[in-house]
Amino acid sequence: MKDIESQLGPEEKTIVAQAVAQFAAPIILEIGTYKGGGSTLTFLEALQKTVGGKLYGVEADASVFSEMKNNIRSVNPDYFEHFTPIRGFSQQVIPELLKEVRSFDIAFLDGGNNPREQIEEFTLLHDAIPVGGYLFAHDANLRKGRWLVPYILELDNWRVVVHQVSEEGLLEAKKITVHPSADSLSRADRILRRNKRSLIEVATLFFPSSFKGVFLKLLPFKLRRLIGEGRKEQRTV
Repeated sequence: MKDIESQLGPEEKTIVAQAVAQFAAPIILEIGTYKGGGSTLTFLEALQKTVGGKLYGVEADASVFSEMKNNIRSVNPDYFEHFTPIRGFSQQVIPELLKEVRSFDIAFLDGGNNPREQIEEFTLLHDAIPVGGYLFAHDANLRKGRWLVPYILELDNWRVVVHQVSEEGLLEAKKITVHPSADSLSRADRILRRNKRSLIEVATLFFPSSFKGVFLKLLPFKLRRLIGEGRKEQRTV
């Protein structure tokens, strides 16, 4: 079997698969398939044990999207009975998809590095996840999760844990009531407003993507990773 590149560690895959197993026929939304070897393949393998389960996988990058589909097909063409791949940006795809699907038992967020994306995705999805459903977000320890993680930790209608089983971290949130209390929502909103004022994130609003790309290429590799991903250099002892 073809070895497909994955950004999800073995323990993270186990956590995600265990969530799928709690549903008879889960409807799953995945944002950011990458090449298919991580959450995509994990979900599809778990769905093979269900009847009627479905995965919608959203990927913005056209070349990665094509490679992902070929990779999944090379593993098992029958997976496409449970799989609908969608190319596009999540903020545009999710509203259209919700007109058809209505709700998701599991949502997995692993798109771009900008923390604004995960917050916008959560805003679009939180009402579409029923009580008992799950929200996962990868790279919880990195720049990608800097807004969503502290925000959802304050909301008392989610039971949240950040699994520290990798450098990146995996957020797992189970919805326990329909709506958060007014107090918890107010606290979460205050934290989000504060985090949105961070210097790096404010700067991204005023500089075009082309400029930021050129600027980052001029920086040393380790500094690029720190700014772009929030990934610190690992020190060896």
